[in-house]
Amino acid sequence: MAGQGGKTAGARGAILTFKDYFPPTKGESQLLEAAGPFRSDPFVDSAPEELPFLGGTDTIRSCGGRKAADDSPPKGEEMKVQYVKRLRMGQRLEAPIRAAELPDGYVWLPWKEKLTDIHGRVIYQGFVHDLDGSIFPTFRNFDACLRLMRSVAASVNFLPRGTWLIARPKPLSPEGYEFCASIQGLRRGSSTAAIQNVVVRPEFRRQGLGRALLLKAMEGFLASGCRWTELTVTALTHPAIRLYERMGFEMRQIIYREVYLE
Repeated sequence: MAGQGGKTAGARGAILTFKDYFPPTKGESQLLEAAGPFRSDPFVDSAPEELPFLGGTDTIRSCGGRKAADDSPPKGEEMKVQYVKRLRMGQRLEAPIRAAELPDGYVWLPWKEKLTDIHGRVIYQGFVHDLDGSIFPTFRNFDACLRLMRSVAASVNFLPRGTWLIARPKPLSPEGYEFCASIQGLRRGSSTAAIQNVVVRPEFRRQGLGRALLLKAMEGFLASGCRWTELTVTALTHPAIRLYERMGFEMRQIIYREVYLE
């Protein structure tokens, strides 16, 4: 049976691109041209029980996924549950990883425990007004973002070598830096590194910082003994998905995450 984009669904190893499976609708295209896709409705009322494997004949059971504590409904309140389409993407890690270069004026800050809440702050600043912030309550709550990052850092699977900040020196500020972007990693199994968040604050975008974060994290994952990396991304975040594809990530699964609407 022929798949979309002229590729054969039964051919093993044939990976379809984002555009093959999710061509923008007319409404989404207009939103992208205007103010971005975050006002397009990303929800479905129920998650299908089976979905075709991207590029193969296997099937994948869709699932709600793991919710952060702050994404659960308050006790005693009934809230509507809907599902957000997410894409799981991954790629093999092989040396050498391309050098992660930063624009002039930016510096790398490797992981230190004292930077935990700085990462949480950048996660909040990067997501609060974006698509993921409009969907997931955690990203709209500053304290919840701090708790999220603290839980990542406290995990036995935390990968310090794959966790980085990008900053600009700011001598007159109390911390000496202006923090611009963040990435974090967790080990999954013996050889997989799961990217938790790729976050660039809005005012620092379109300078290649997201690409640099990915390369720097992948270098750290490889040094930590990982041979595969993966991430999940909301299906309507088209610019992020295009970046991941350019970086060599391929789509492996469609999953549905359960979200309680406020």
